[in-house]
Amino acid sequence: MAQMLYVTDVGSYFRELVDEPSGGFMENALAQKWLEIGHNHYNQFVSTADPERFFQSHSMTLTNAFEFDLNGVLLGSAATAATRMASLIRVVELDQTTLRPNFYFYPVASREQLDSWDSCDGSGRVLLAARKLYFSHRVTADCRIDYVPVPNVDWSKTAPADTEFIDDVIQFHDMIALYGALQYFASAGYSSPEIEQLLLVRQQQFKSTLQRSRSLNAARYVQNDDAWGW
Repeated sequence: MAQMLYVTDVGSYFRELVDEPSGGFMENALAQKWLEIGHNHYNQFVSTADPERFFQSHSMTLTNAFEFDLNGVLLGSAATAATRMASLIRVVELDQTTLRPNFYFYPVASREQLDSWDSCDGSGRVLLAARKLYFSHRVTADCRIDYVPVPNVDWSKTAPADTEFIDDVIQFHDMIALYGALQYFASAGYSSPEIEQLLLVRQQQFKSTLQRSRSLNAARYVQNDDAWGW
């Protein structure tokens, strides 16, 4: 499969899939719309399967705090496009001297889970609700927020000479075009079983790569992620 390094590569493949090779019948602005939607679906699929793939972090300092407001920092209209958060991975309390992880706050889905926190597993809990982080106990520490960012790619860069980079999952960038093509066909009121089947194949192939990891020896070291040790 040809390498799809840039936006223009994925855009060309998308037009082949929907049989719209030029801007005569599909304007570039409309193609950009489908590609942006396709990229959002692709980003969600990849980051759900492998949250560390698009990992970013943000530092914060807490003083006797039960909560931290992310509005204007990582969420909300004032957050910058380059740092906006799509989903939370974890919050880490750092050692003030070494800046190494000292304590982990694992995300929970409800206030009931947050309030029922038990410290016997040597960790804490954090809840992302609306635009705030809520902690299972008061925190005074330097902390790091680990999160998946919102995609920040300019899909208008589809000219042959453009070099708008997407990300490092280059071998699976065809999935962006496939997701976009599904949106295109849905807008026209019909389906494409061939594209749906190909997308399923590519999704499964991506998941199979997680068993090996990008680091060749990583699969040799398997650890239990159960905090309770059951």
